[in-house]
Amino acid sequence: MLNIWLAEEVVDCVGCAMRNMTKESQRILLSRYSDQMLTYNIARELSISSSTYSRKQEKALCEFADRFEFQLVKHGIHTEIDDLHVYPDKE
Repeated sequence: MLNIWLAEEVVDCVGCAMRNMTKESQRILLSRYSDQMLTYNIARELSISSSTYSRKQEKALCEFADRFEFQLVKHGIHTEIDDLHVYPDKE
């Protein structure tokens, strides 16, 4: 039962995170991961270059990770779910 409860909480966190993102970030992530559009088609739809799209997608993914982490803390389950952030190596 705990796994079902946790899964429901995570789904709620994803929804809250997505709803609180900028419209541009929402559009980029939904097009790519929900609608499964190819990156060049999304870039063309947004009237931007592929390199600009790549930068905007990275920004959108970081925004999602931030907002998702906030929701995990708010729901009290941040210790149960891995951090989505990718941190650069300090060499």
